[in-house]
Amino acid sequence: MEVKILDTKQEGSATCYLTKFFMSEYLENLPDDYRDWNVQRGIVTNHYLDKIIDTLLQSKHIPPLVLITDNVNASGDKARLESFQVLDGLQRTHRLKLIHNSVNFIKNTPEIIEESKIHGVLKSVRKHSKSITENNATSPVVRKLLSEIESGNSIDNLFEFEQWAEVWENLSLTEQVNKMLLLNAGHKSVSKKHQIEIIFHNIISKLENELEDKFTIVRERNVSSISANKNRPVGQFSFSHIVSGMMSLDQGKPVTINANLLSKVQEDIDNYTLSYDEILELCSFLADLDSSLFNEYNDIGLKWLGKEVVVTGLLGAVGIYAEKHGISTTESLNITRNKLIPNPSILSLNNYDDIRNGLDVSKINIGKVNKSAVTSAITDLLEAKVSIVDWNNAFSGGV
Repeated sequence: MEVKILDTKQEGSATCYLTKFFMSEYLENLPDDYRDWNVQRGIVTNHYLDKIIDTLLQSKHIPPLVLITDNVNASGDKARLESFQVLDGLQRTHRLKLIHNSVNFIKNTPEIIEESKIHGVLKSVRKHSKSITENNATSPVVRKLLSEIESGNSIDNLFEFEQWAEVWENLSLTEQVNKMLLLNAGHKSVSKKHQIEIIFHNIISKLENELEDKFTIVRERNVSSISANKNRPVGQFSFSHIVSGMMSLDQGKPVTINANLLSKVQEDIDNYTLSYDEILELCSFLADLDSSLFNEYNDIGLKWLGKEVVVTGLLGAVGIYAEKHGISTTESLNITRNKLIPNPSILSLNNYDDIRNGLDVSKINIGKVNKSAVTSAITDLLEAKVSIVDWNNAFSGGV
């Protein structure tokens, strides 16, 4: 994509180019996976942004975008971007792309213009609804554009205007994440769980590739962890649960994802990160435990291990055991693996919900009590204080 450079600014080893380019060229050069870049939060519902077509039709200003690239081929005040991703402006870009596709659909299906004059816009669009969807266009936008044509206005040059954008070159992954969170700070909030996923996102694909079919990850940006747990297949985990479990194991205590934790992680991420091999071992353990629990308890086992309070409580206990006995987290995981996976019945999960549901939730923090109970139960098993979990005792200690 060709851009014109208006100004430049250096920030460490990164360079920011203030640029402008034609919107038509930007939309035609969007990467196919522009919506799926891990650092971004995904498309969200926003009725105000859905009205961006009115901004286009009235030739009003669209706020600057922020893009990142590995290389800007600059020559004087001109440059070429071979590839780029959208750091800020994904919501606008997505809606502009739908409008662009809708314009192209009308241009490539000229009969719809005549049909709308004879039969009306609504009926004509309804007739072509399948084709509109297949062309990644949208019926409401096509209706709006046809009405504009009926009013005697042209849509041919709708995107032939210059758009401003910051183009960042050579931003590190950490800098990309921090800028994305900062740029979104005043907009619709990025959930705490998604923020923690973004910070650790670079391990996602590696984990799934290493563990192949027995382990899959669901991201918060695609489906909330609560929704994911309702119909969770064996071996599927929310990535935010993996991260909070990872930190619980590393810190030797159950960890809760909140604003304070996010701030600490961003300031000193190395203090909250296990080695890749340790993370891989953790995920393998969870996948194998999940299979064992399903074989023993069916859906009860799936729902239990799908809860964040259980994952953090369980792995917090493993971390506590490692610290107490001066062993590595991998050794502690292996001890826990050998204790639980061949003998899932010792967890007594058939009694877990009955005891938990009998608590007076008006007087306690149920999430905190849940985590404490799981941590206590697993710790007692690892220390051989009990041979089988008594959830009544475990929950009594956390109330």
